[in-house]
Formats: sequence, C-alpha cells, structure tokens
Amino acid sequence: LFVTLLAGFAVLIHRLSGQPEFIVGVPAAGQNSAGRERMVGHAVHLLPLRVQIDPAEPFRALLARLRRSMLDAFEHQGYTFGSLLRKL
Repeated sequence: LFVTLLAGFAVLIHRLSGQPEFIVGVPAAGQNSAGRERMVGHAVHLLPLRVQIDPAEPFRALLARLRRSMLDAFEHQGYTFGSLLRKL
C-alpha cells in the first residue's frame, strides 16, 4: 500500500513540476541503538529515494522499480547521512 501511494505521489509531482527525475524523502525509524544507551528522543531519519518517471512506461513498472528501490533503501537504513559525513 505504501509503495502504491508513493508511486501515485511521484506521478503527481512529475505532472505538477514537469521534472522526469527527483528525490523523495521517506521517513525511517530503524536506527540501531548500539552504543546509544543514554540517548533519549525520537530517532527518525529520511531515506532519500531517487524517482525517475518515464511517461511511456506503465504504472505497474513504476511500482516495481519503486518497490525495489524502497527495499534497497530500508536494507541500508543504518547508514545515516551523519554517519556518512563522519566517514568521508
């Protein structure tokens, strides 16, 4: 259901902006708490998803691509933007 709604939102953004490619931030609360036992608060971060819309492509193909992209993003959600900056 979430990917279907996200695909509908992406099509709407594409039609309103005319942009064939854009980034959508999806909230994720899957941060691990290793070494953060004293932290208090709501630890949610955004997973950036690159959405590419091809008007000639069927909606079902967009759903399949977004589903793969979402699963890949959630698989790597432990790598937050802050941790990436620290490593770089």
